[in-house]
Amino acid sequence: FSASSNGRLLYRVATTLRQLVWLDRSGRTINKLGEPGPIGMLFHLSPDQQRIVIEHMDPDGRADDLWLVDGGGGMRTRFTFDPAVDFFPVWSGDGSMIAFSSMRTGHTGDLYAAEVANPSNVQLLMSSAAAGVKNVRPISWSRKGDLIVLNSFNGTDFDVWLYSMKAHHGQPYIATRFNERNASLSGDDAMIAYVSDESGHDEIYIEQFLTHAGRRQVSTGGGALPQWRAGGRELFYIGAGGKLMSLDMTKPASAPQPLFDLPGACFDVTADGQRFIVDRPVDDQFRLPLTFVSNWTGLRSEARP
Repeated sequence: FSASSNGRLLYRVATTLRQLVWLDRSGRTINKLGEPGPIGMLFHLSPDQQRIVIEHMDPDGRADDLWLVDGGGGMRTRFTFDPAVDFFPVWSGDGSMIAFSSMRTGHTGDLYAAEVANPSNVQLLMSSAAAGVKNVRPISWSRKGDLIVLNSFNGTDFDVWLYSMKAHHGQPYIATRFNERNASLSGDDAMIAYVSDESGHDEIYIEQFLTHAGRRQVSTGGGALPQWRAGGRELFYIGAGGKLMSLDMTKPASAPQPLFDLPGACFDVTADGQRFIVDRPVDDQFRLPLTFVSNWTGLRSEARP
């Protein structure tokens, strides 16, 4: 909605429900998964391609719990049950665990992990307060299972951290005065892609993991949410105007190529790079009609029991 100083009001009514759908490389719909629902910001396809872990939103628009969605029929199973907010889920390399951020201790986000076969077995891996940051949010997990890549917020900017499952300790990996976040490991753990605003706006950068060697910017005109094809042969990301972009990593001189207009805010890709799971809004808010009200400050709502 938008309200003016002279009593005029303009608003649009739309549902926030989203539909999980499978798309091919041309953006054509293959099939829908279950019924529309209040899906959150991020979701991830399991390593065996059989399930998707999603954030389920409250009616007020805040993250609630994590759910598992069958990648074939769309049946949903609740994964977390704590009253606190659980969000930013990511699968372990073997698919046996899911790491996530939660506000169970009252902080803005601590790192937890739970077994897929036994969701009640939840472990607190790292407290953001103990680490000296405002919050941590998992975004990728190494194929070997030894390292979890995190978004870390220190109060002024975002950095990329690594949490070691062996040492039970987290530390910065990429931390500058700029914002670095949403890092994604290639399937062979050889490369890492991430978003940085060092150029003045968000772009995608890649480098060798863990040496930082070969760092270079690969997006042009903006980039968000990098995701790898299995084996690191292809990189996908959201480009300017919401286009899904593809970069052939087998050719050093290749340029990003647009695939299709992404219909949602998030995506994940199958191991072969041929199918994409996306969250298509039920209502296209740019096509819904607007309602105009004059002298809205003079209106009085009816008393309700």
